Amino acid sequence: MKKVLVTGATGRTGSLVVKKLREKSAQFQVVGLARNEAKVKEIFGSTDGFFFGTIKEKNVVEKAISGCDILVILTSAVPQIKGKPEPGTRPEFYFPEGESPEEID
Repeated sequence: MKKVLVTGATGRTGSLVVKKLREKSAQFQVVGLARNEAKVKEIFGSTDGFFFGTIKEKNVVEKAISGCDILVILTSAVPQIKGKPEPGTRPEFYFPEGESPEEID
């Protein structure tokens, strides 16, 4: 059996990967890394097998990856919309401080 850590486990792709790997429980033991405990409960019904924190928290990542054979990295920086765009104009985006693609991806 292979132990797999999935980062970004509550995102669109991450949650699908966790669910698919859990369907193959004879082959994989899945652990997830997520930021939000409530979202984990909403998606998976339980927080069993999850670590909570961000990809930037070295101590959390080290605990989560301990003993893992496989790492699936599905974290990504998420842009935010600046204000409300005027009709007919393109919206402008920004990344919150400390959450740029260079730091997260």
